[in-house]
Amino acid sequence: MKKSSDLALGSWQFGPSHGFWTGSTTQASRLTISAAYKAGIRHFDTAPAYGNGLAEQLLGSVLSGKSAIIDTKFMPKHPNLVAQDVQKSLDRLKRTSVNTLYLHWPSSSRDLRPIMESAAGLIEQGKVQSLGLSNTPLSLVQRLHDLPITFLQIPCSLLWTRGLEEYKEYAEKQGLSLVGYSPLGLGLLS
Repeated sequence: MKKSSDLALGSWQFGPSHGFWTGSTTQASRLTISAAYKAGIRHFDTAPAYGNGLAEQLLGSVLSGKSAIIDTKFMPKHPNLVAQDVQKSLDRLKRTSVNTLYLHWPSSSRDLRPIMESAAGLIEQGKVQSLGLSNTPLSLVQRLHDLPITFLQIPCSLLWTRGLEEYKEYAEKQGLSLVGYSPLGLGLLS
């Protein structure tokens, strides 16, 4: 299992979406990524949903040829689309593999097992080192306990603590790493 760094730079702000980060510019995003890397941050979290792939493209262009831990996400509607969606992310990131691939905002009305089984196949192909679940209700996480899932990603800040103890307890029992995102509450705490 990979050793994850304690601090990562999220990239949602680099790809405006869902009404958030609409004032960000490509130039400011590139400067932020470069400054973070120069300051020693080597772990970056992204998703194709951030600006319809823009955040992945920016990370890929700035970090091309540099050593970094890069995690991304996917939201396919069918198991047959997982490999195709991940390859698009890899192309944007200019990488042959990602460290962690998270299922992003899964639907509770869809059977996640075949989707995650398809994602697990990418580990064997060397395109993904580990799997995670992001924003997944604990009841769904528990149904997938036998799959090679290593990370659970949840919002975690002074503003978002609901369910934290339950996730923490489950992660400890299952030997999973709990990953918090938006520690500054989308900037409200900064």
